[in-house]
Amino acid sequence: MTRRRSDPPKVRAISCPDSDWDRVRKRAEAAGMSMSRYVVEKALTVELVTDQDGRSRFPPRLVLTEEDQIAIRDGVARITERMADPDDLTDLGRLRKRVGFLLMATMLAMVRDRRIREMTRILAELFGPEEGGRIAERFLAPARRQGWLD
Repeated sequence: MTRRRSDPPKVRAISCPDSDWDRVRKRAEAAGMSMSRYVVEKALTVELVTDQDGRSRFPPRLVLTEEDQIAIRDGVARITERMADPDDLTDLGRLRKRVGFLLMATMLAMVRDRRIREMTRILAELFGPEEGGRIAERFLAPARRQGWLD
């Protein structure tokens, strides 16, 4: 015995770029559904937002997809790892070493010109009072041993 449907299904058309259609297809396959069933299920689970008069309005849409957000997070993590590794020879690693060299050369020139207070003030502005003070002291200790501060 076959069951009769109360309303026969109707054909509906959806227009979207091929890239979106491919994403829908992949997600439908991952969910083990046909594309039609997947689209209908997703459409039925959207929470519509209404205004004070009870009229539906679309909720704000995110600009980035979940995949885009993950890609950005992973990219930032790779950049952070490169910046933290002093032995890194990528462009970021070389840039970090060059900036460090410029910092050291500037600090050395300031010490030789007897501008230690100014150097310490600038370091405190750039890195905060505690870290700036530690950087200045780490630099000044060998300078004292070398006799540069006599």
